[in-house]
Amino acid sequence: MTRLSVRFPNPRIVAAGILREALPDTVQVGTIDPDDRPADKQGLPYVRLSIDNRTGFYPVTATAALRVQVWADTEIATEDLAEVCKAVLLSYLGDANTRGFREGVGPLPTTDPDSGTPLAYFTAAMHLRPIPLTS
Repeated sequence: MTRLSVRFPNPRIVAAGILREALPDTVQVGTIDPDDRPADKQGLPYVRLSIDNRTGFYPVTATAALRVQVWADTEIATEDLAEVCKAVLLSYLGDANTRGFREGVGPLPTTDPDSGTPLAYFTAAMHLRPIPLTS
């Protein structure tokens, strides 16, 4: 008997697609530090997705601890956009890549220590669906 071979989708790419579809075009969504973006992609507001941890029960499920960081021009705009991003993800019903999201912490307001720009962040558990490998 052979064990089912599966892989799980990249949680940052999946979450970025969900947010890009729901947010206005004026909001940039990415996976790199704001200062490392190309010159033509600089500007606010910006939403960065990163992963703090991944766990699961292979081959059935995987869970990614998603960290969402939001930069905007003002503290209020930053917190508002973080709340919108959180609402978009937590209300997402799932698709071929994910079973949905569970609330973590935040949004918590702070200031970017490098730029002094308002920053807010939150976490969410992202439940991923397996994708069978084909031989």
